[in-house]
Amino acid sequence: MGSLIGWLVCLILVGYLCLSGVTIVESGNQAIVELLGKYNGKKLNPGFHFIIPVCERVAYQYTLREQILDIPAQSCISRDRISITVDAIIFWQVIALEQAYYNVENIQDAMVHLSLTQIRIEVEARQLDETLTQRTQIGELLRDNINRTANAWGIKANQVELRNINRVS
Repeated sequence: MGSLIGWLVCLILVGYLCLSGVTIVESGNQAIVELLGKYNGKKLNPGFHFIIPVCERVAYQYTLREQILDIPAQSCISRDRISITVDAIIFWQVIALEQAYYNVENIQDAMVHLSLTQIRIEVEARQLDETLTQRTQIGELLRDNINRTANAWGIKANQVELRNINRVS
């Protein structure tokens, strides 16, 4: 009777270890695997995978699909000293998951704050009329400036659109 319980416990333990090594990565996502707490370059693409139980773990799973980031209205003063608010939309995606996980704490917050700073820089360098007529060019400049910094985070801004430019009364 005692050996039967021992075998049953061993069978349950082996079954648990086998099942804990199974992981599924959803379509459009990618996952980072750490071996004993250290990243060794192993990434999992969508599908069914086995990892070494106890030694390996899925540290992070995130989408590689393009995402939309709504940038809240930013107060600015144009070069001709007119107060305006500007808001934008950024279409972005993760292109290097390991950089997005290990190089920045919160990628969405980082993108919002970087974008707000860049919007203020670009808008304050222009007069109000230039800002209103050069939305496309400003969006391209914003995209390029954001990508210079976000590249180190494994993130790419695909498009930046200035949505609303409103004069503050």
